[in-house]
Amino acid sequence: MEYQLINGKVQEVDNVTPNVAFFEHVKQIGKCEYVPVDYIRIKFAGNRDFISRKATKDDIAAHPEEWAEYQAGMVGQDEGLTPLNALPLFKMAFGLELASQDIHTVEELAAMPEPPFPAVGPLWKQAKKWVAVNDSEVA
Repeated sequence: MEYQLINGKVQEVDNVTPNVAFFEHVKQIGKCEYVPVDYIRIKFAGNRDFISRKATKDDIAAHPEEWAEYQAGMVGQDEGLTPLNALPLFKMAFGLELASQDIHTVEELAAMPEPPFPAVGPLWKQAKKWVAVNDSEVA
């Protein structure tokens, strides 16, 4: 048995496998200088509490499958769909804003009747072209 903080209370739990995801956090190191930092989020099912911190070598060794997905840019992606970061005009700020609107793939962005917000217009046009070219190659 193990004890965990669940919804603000210490509770006894069986050996539960956590839901682990790696993600990129953008850290500001200067007035106009930013660097990406790898982070890990650990959450247990049925628990709204989670841990989010800088990923360590031990985290990577303990969760190799999740790390491989993160490195491949496929976190949260369905098979056969293209992650947004495959587009040349992709910027992390666009990705975060689109993710907040539940848009995670090139195909989902291209399916929008218009850009979700004005700044992403060029990326939306590029997604439309990407899907058109890939559809014509498949046909």
